[in-house]
This record gives sequence, C-alpha cells and structure tokens, in this order.
Amino acid sequence: MKNHLDEVLQRFKILVKDFPDYFV
Repeated sequence: MKNHLDEVLQRFKILVKDFPDYFV
C-alpha cells in the first residue's frame, strides 16, 4: 500500500509540473 501511495504522489507531482497554472 505504501509503495502504491508513493507512486500516486509521484504521478501527481508530474501533473503539477505539467499543468502548474491549473493548480494555482
């Protein structure tokens, strides 16, 4: 479960980098 959560967080960080304006 821990590993899955870390993977989701990594994917989310990538999304934030790809679409920074969307999260502002």
